[in-house]
Amino acid sequence: MKTRSRLAAAAISCGGLASFGFAQEPSHAELQQQLDALRHRVSDLQSSQTAVSDAQIATAVDRVFKDAEQRSQLFAAEGFTAGWDKGFIIKSADGRYLMKLGTLIQVRHVTDYRDNAKANGDSDTQSGWEIKRAQIIVNGNACSPDLTYWFMAEAGSNGSLGLLDAWVSYKFADDWAFKVGQYFDPVSRELLNGPPRRLAVEPSLLDFYLGGGLEDRIQGVSLLYGLYQNDNPLNVEITTHDGVKSRNTTWLDGQSSGNYGFAARFESKCFGDWANYKDHTAIGNKKDLLVFGIAGDFTDFDNQQQWLGTIDAQWEPGKLAIYAAVNGRYREPRNTGNDDEIFDWGGVAQAAYLFTDRWEVFGRYSYVDFDNPAPNTDDVHEICAGVNWYLVPEAPHRAKMTIDITYLPHGGGPGAKGFGIAGGTEDTEIVVRGQFQLLL
Repeated sequence: MKTRSRLAAAAISCGGLASFGFAQEPSHAELQQQLDALRHRVSDLQSSQTAVSDAQIATAVDRVFKDAEQRSQLFAAEGFTAGWDKGFIIKSADGRYLMKLGTLIQVRHVTDYRDNAKANGDSDTQSGWEIKRAQIIVNGNACSPDLTYWFMAEAGSNGSLGLLDAWVSYKFADDWAFKVGQYFDPVSRELLNGPPRRLAVEPSLLDFYLGGGLEDRIQGVSLLYGLYQNDNPLNVEITTHDGVKSRNTTWLDGQSSGNYGFAARFESKCFGDWANYKDHTAIGNKKDLLVFGIAGDFTDFDNQQQWLGTIDAQWEPGKLAIYAAVNGRYREPRNTGNDDEIFDWGGVAQAAYLFTDRWEVFGRYSYVDFDNPAPNTDDVHEICAGVNWYLVPEAPHRAKMTIDITYLPHGGGPGAKGFGIAGGTEDTEIVVRGQFQLLL
């Protein structure tokens, strides 16, 4: 509007000049002077109009960008941090949301010697490498620090990805929580420690035949008390589930996992920190530790009912770590033509000593007595010794090398090939294992 007024004024000025010319008849020089002044005036008005237009455009563009920024903030992830805190994390500023990303890799070499293993009576030696475990781990909390989750999958020998763990836990009181999903049956201490925190390359043969090897993962719901909080000397887990080894099964009953089951584990801490109870080494301990545990599982199958039980103790004075357990398995067959009751039992004792902050030696003896043995298997004696080298002592299980040798004077029982033990004979079997582990 102002620009138009100025142009109109210029036009009126021109008209005025014309009227003045008729009245005064100015000279040529005066007319030229007035014409130059008019040109300057028009040029000034045009420049002013251009400046105003540029300013208006700049203002409009600035408003558009500010509006877009405000709208994008409605969807922006504000206050999140990412980095390393005992794992790769993504975390909200208020702590309500947390995700940790991790992986476990175990590369292993096994040599297994069996006396009189071949049909002609010759010995048999097998040797080779394997990727024993390659796992992906995602865990954290959602909506609240009290609502936690854990997800773990593993790449199989053929490269396919299979589900291991998938559970959610909610802490509804200071010492109480519940957990639902797929996770380890809460009975065997060796099983619950998990692959990254074992003393030897694998747990004992007692655990394989009468413990974690029979339990594995279950699908169900647990009530938890204590939650491994240091100010509470008790930790309790009571579970109802679909039966032992119900990992990745549907709601339909199956012969391998059973119809239904119940489990419970009770642990009492005399002294020490619960955090040091999650492995069988004294590395990283700042206090001595003593814990006693008792646990059991009942599973109903179509052709039998099975009870599993264990009593165990863990003592870690100074640089020494000692663990002992007695396991039992009781079965009542039905509809098999032979309904005799069966009871298998055994025990394990092991010790480890840290002679530097990186090097540890350990030894283990376990025994299994089969009430109804498989062919060529009445009992199993396992004598194992080895060494651990912790590359990072302040985080010992993240990077370590383990070498152990196992001597089986009566053979390895029916066989635990996942442990590198072929078994199948009552003659001498010797197994040498070396493993490198990386846990991020």
